[in-house]
Amino acid sequence: MSGTDRIEVSSADGRMRTDLIWKKLDWPRDTVVDPIGGRVIIISSNLTWWPNGLAIDYETKHLYWAYTVMKTIEFGNLIWVLLSSQLPQPFGLTVHEDKLYWTDWQSKSVQSADKLTGLGRETLAENLENLMDIHTLLPFSLLSTYIKSRLMGDPRVFLDLFIVQNPFVVNNGGCGHLCLLAPAPKASSCACPTGINLQTDGKTYNPGMEAWRCIS
Repeated sequence: MSGTDRIEVSSADGRMRTDLIWKKLDWPRDTVVDPIGGRVIIISSNLTWWPNGLAIDYETKHLYWAYTVMKTIEFGNLIWVLLSSQLPQPFGLTVHEDKLYWTDWQSKSVQSADKLTGLGRETLAENLENLMDIHTLLPFSLLSTYIKSRLMGDPRVFLDLFIVQNPFVVNNGGCGHLCLLAPAPKASSCACPTGINLQTDGKTYNPGMEAWRCIS
């Protein structure tokens, strides 16, 4: 949330909302989750040239980002400019298979291009008002078929990129409220909704309200 300089987390239905990160943030503009590494990557407006969108390609382990002022889309551990023309105001990014997809505020469109070369650029939809972020979702029922279609040679090569063990599957990871992924070797951590404090065991919580927060 740019207005309050916070990154929040909640359950999938929007309940149990709480702050995840609230210190040293200057107008956070986008976040992306790396469930394999147990990390959250954030961009904020204190970086030069006003970066906007973020996306991770889990196959190549590349991070993609868009610069509104520079009108470019870049990627990689080292900086590689993927696209630098006809990008009026790129905003949201997502990666699926061999394509990078993005939204553009000024052209009011959704576009795509090859994720490594920037070639084969297409406009998929136009005249869309109030475009924000963009995501690609794969139904769980198709996950096995998708993995097999992406495998090359040894079938173990890519399995670690698609299968992430969820610690909350068994008894919610022992957590009273939220069970969150964490970097190895910890694997997970517990959190409570705003206003409820964890006990010293780091898993259970005090049943009564012990803290309040007012935001103006």
